[in-house]
Amino acid sequence: MPEWLKGEYEGVHTGEYLRISSQNIEFKVDNQEYLYNYSLIVSETEDENHYTITTESDILIFNKTTLDEEINFQFNELNLGWFKHKKIE
Repeated sequence: MPEWLKGEYEGVHTGEYLRISSQNIEFKVDNQEYLYNYSLIVSETEDENHYTITTESDILIFNKTTLDEEINFQFNELNLGWFKHKKIE
């Protein structure tokens, strides 16, 4: 898991959460909560601006944006849009 991706996010358009840690990825889509433990990962690819995870049933794609505090998140064919990194105070 790349360090630039770890943290808690809030969907700019969806208002939903996205949490990425060293062990799990958690998010909510259409009132359905998803939890992916890293043991479920079949493959992963990473370059400077993208990180893609493939499980047996799903594909999660994370992209850096032009704003350091935001990422773009795609779940399978569904582009969930921008997620803003939440500041921990």
